[in-house]
Amino acid sequence: MKIYIAIILFFIFTSCEKGETPIMPHGSGSMLTSVIELGPDYRYQIFYSLKQGEIISQNIKTDWDLAISSNIQNLDIRINTSRAAAAWKTNSYNFDQSYDLNSATWLCDSPDGNNDSSALFGIINNEIYIIDKGYSFSGNHTGYVKFAVESRTSNSCFIRYGSLDNSFDTVVEIIKNQNFNYVSYSFSQNTVVDVEPEKNNWDLVFTQYTHIFYNPRTPYLVTGVLINEANVLVALDTLNPFENISNENLTQYSFHNNRDVIGYNWKSYDMNAGEYSINTNLNYILNDKDGRYFKLHFIDYYNSSGDKGYPKFEIQEL
Repeated sequence: MKIYIAIILFFIFTSCEKGETPIMPHGSGSMLTSVIELGPDYRYQIFYSLKQGEIISQNIKTDWDLAISSNIQNLDIRINTSRAAAAWKTNSYNFDQSYDLNSATWLCDSPDGNNDSSALFGIINNEIYIIDKGYSFSGNHTGYVKFAVESRTSNSCFIRYGSLDNSFDTVVEIIKNQNFNYVSYSFSQNTVVDVEPEKNNWDLVFTQYTHIFYNPRTPYLVTGVLINEANVLVALDTLNPFENISNENLTQYSFHNNRDVIGYNWKSYDMNAGEYSINTNLNYILNDKDGRYFKLHFIDYYNSSGDKGYPKFEIQEL
């Protein structure tokens, strides 16, 4: 599967809208300026809390391969799109057979967070998938695994995975944890790993992820912001200057909770100049689970040494 790294001006707002609610007037908070150190090779995923106004945790993006939802109503498994992972549904139930990767049709998770647009959506017990684990942050391909769900309950699932040549094969149980949106698992470490903070403790994650363009269908590895869709809603304001946005504007907005609602296109890449610039007309209004509102805009993408991968933003509670 080919992954192209590009930044293209493109923005779609889909998913649920929030109706108007009364806004209680109060004093605005202080303006905060934050720098997120993803690094020039984008190796980090960094989780941020609106309430705390600070980074909560960070991890290397290659620390995990699968994220299993803690939702007890269904089995929702995501692959790691920050490393351009993909999955092929083989339509086979024979774990031991050989598979020809040349005949594969690869699917990626949609960045909007809808589980019916994920590569493993609708997976049934003992159905074989091949998972392309994607790339390291240095650009090296990290290989493939055979994968299947052997059984499931509301609280856990048993997964089986192994090497394509059958030299390795294991079955493990993943226990769901209701304190987290997802439980992460690493094929290379053969264990559950700590990635996401507890679900009530974070709102934004700064990371690479795979965006899918269409006509033709092409996955691109982009760098941006995904939201904790269970905790925060976002609206876009392209009309008002950032400094003029206040509580008085809030009833004008439509809020959305698709995971890539902030996304990547707050910046643009100039092919001729070979550098990024900030799209200064994009202002984001965020509404957290406790009813607070914030305004946020990006002001830089480089550090003082001129290295890319250091998004800088201003944020203020309204």
